[in-house]
Amino acid sequence: MSKQKLCCALAALGCALVLSACQREAAGVGGATLSKTPPTYRGVVINPALYVVESTGSGFLAAGSDGAVWRSEDGGQSWLPGVPGRIASLARLAEVPGSTRLLALGANGALQRSEDGGRSWLPIASGVSSALQALFVEADGRLALAAGLEGAMLRSEDGGLSWEQIALPGPAAIGRIVQEPRKGYLLAVGGAGAILRSSDRGRSWAGIDAGVREGLTEALVEQRSGDVLIGAGNGHVLRSSDAGTRWSRQATGLSYITQILQEPDSGVLIALGADSHIARSEDGGKRWQVVAVPMQGALLRGVLAGKRIVAVGDHGSTLASDDLGKSWTAQAAGEDRPLNSVAFDARNGSLVAVGAGGWIIRSSDGGRSWQTRSLSIAEYVHAIAQWPESGELLAAGINRTVSRSKDGGRTWSSQIMGQLVEPAYLFKVAYEPVSKSMLFAGGKRSWLRTPDAGANWQHESTEGPVYQGFVSHPKTGTVVFFGDSGVLARLPAGAVKSEPLPQLVDAAWFRGEVDAQTGSLWVYGAQGALARSDDDGRSWSLIATGTDATLYGGIFDSARGLFLLSGSKGLILRSEDGGHSWLPVESGSVAMLGAMLRDPKSAALLVAGAQGTVLRSTDDGKHWQSARTGTEALVRAFAIEPGSEALLLAGRDGVILRSTDGGETWQGIASNTESRIKALLPDPKSGNLIAYGDRIVLLERVGQ
Repeated sequence: MSKQKLCCALAALGCALVLSACQREAAGVGGATLSKTPPTYRGVVINPALYVVESTGSGFLAAGSDGAVWRSEDGGQSWLPGVPGRIASLARLAEVPGSTRLLALGANGALQRSEDGGRSWLPIASGVSSALQALFVEADGRLALAAGLEGAMLRSEDGGLSWEQIALPGPAAIGRIVQEPRKGYLLAVGGAGAILRSSDRGRSWAGIDAGVREGLTEALVEQRSGDVLIGAGNGHVLRSSDAGTRWSRQATGLSYITQILQEPDSGVLIALGADSHIARSEDGGKRWQVVAVPMQGALLRGVLAGKRIVAVGDHGSTLASDDLGKSWTAQAAGEDRPLNSVAFDARNGSLVAVGAGGWIIRSSDGGRSWQTRSLSIAEYVHAIAQWPESGELLAAGINRTVSRSKDGGRTWSSQIMGQLVEPAYLFKVAYEPVSKSMLFAGGKRSWLRTPDAGANWQHESTEGPVYQGFVSHPKTGTVVFFGDSGVLARLPAGAVKSEPLPQLVDAAWFRGEVDAQTGSLWVYGAQGALARSDDDGRSWSLIATGTDATLYGGIFDSARGLFLLSGSKGLILRSEDGGHSWLPVESGSVAMLGAMLRDPKSAALLVAGAQGTVLRSTDDGKHWQSARTGTEALVRAFAIEPGSEALLLAGRDGVILRSTDGGETWQGIASNTESRIKALLPDPKSGNLIAYGDRIVLLERVGQ
């Protein structure tokens, strides 16, 4: 792991995030007839990256991306999402002593508080836009400090209710704040060797030159001497016995320090490292001994669990020591993804560790064994499809990953399809009705097919261009794969090996369409390329479009013989003879255009694209008018809302829009994420929506 990635890290089994209240409401909707009135939704990010977990007076709190703060009140057994205050990545949590108040901070100046144990969060106007990454609360519960990048420093004298900005002597990047015990001075440390000191409870700060320029990653008070210890990015430890005026430096033998712990009874110090090692000191940090540990990568966080020391890190590593860090044992946590933080609750002896993709593991025996309490998809999801009979969901992801949900998208189990050539990203999944199977396509000319929800698989994977997608003949079930470098391949119904087809162009095919009446198959993509097959995909011919622009979207209206294509620089092409001849149409836009849809109520045609563009036509695409969306984000996927048949549109920056007037006007739906959304999948039974891309967001229908 690089130091850059490590700094970011610090800032297959279907185990559940327990969303009990949401599940009860969804169950009530699922068996009823869906209302034609547009409903209200509650958006829950199912798979946030969790960066920090803390033990509080009421249980555990875990926080991370998308403003997610999850709480557990039963020792980490089950978890409930809180209502976020701001949609930003959260890096720190703290409990205000003497109250029930909780504080959280993170990216983009995010600062928020909770007065109800983390059930709901209130945003606090911080007045800064840079990332906040240090949070300090004094033992009396009144003084609180928040600091971060670009010299951001905030101060509160009422336990986090109100805050003021404090000027620093320079644009320091602060990552830790500690209070030295002798004079009560505050020390703030961070990037490029920055050390600041305050003698007036944080009202003013002065810089201290300790002679280092490396990033400072940790700060703590050595309990026996009262000295301040600071861990550095080069593996050294700085030490001061006079509230930061003078500093000495000791090498630990590590190349990077992520955290320093101290066992209170013995005084032994443990420094966690980034290179499969820890360092320990028995003399208060004057001398250090390096100890190899049985794992690869960085140890990101550790905790004292009674007499044991437990640490977690890269590749799902969990380590424990019973002899003050002299020796360590490893336990497999079951996933090859980072565990970013760990916490211990002394009241019930529970340990909880958290990581990417909403991963939460729990131990009740001091880290000797771990059980997964929450797990979802950790990486980008390109497509999700639903089995018509069972409603089970299958998702296509990166790194040969196929994921499955049996409960409407609330929990997911994932498996890496090792039969595919690495690294085969899967870009499309769809139900093929003739063979009654689910079909995947992706990189390395890879495809997968399962007739029984993943119990058995057929597959093919070779070195070669990426398959971007496929089209299937509505009567024969023949599938044609298409993709980069003009690749085409045909898979007849029942076949287990595809037939390569002649290359027509040296350009990528991005999309395909089907004429439901005639069975003709179409593919289109870069350089204005368009090809057609009228013989079940056996032979293909190029169709002149008169453009070299990239074609990103299309719609085929078989009943009218109408075919429209959209593309770069506001391009719209129109054919009234089933795609034989084409004419450009003035769109009035220069934005990239992609997804197209016909409104089932008004029969209006719509196209969406970059810069929040939505165009609408009421005369079968001859003329287009711009609709106001209220966003500048790329909008890229339409859907129809179950019950109401309202139009839905999703895109980047977490944008989800709804129109109840055939696309003339659009209103936002809160997704509780600012990540990229690739598409929406409506559940026709429950009426819920699943948004997917960087995150999976379950939009639960909570009102009619």
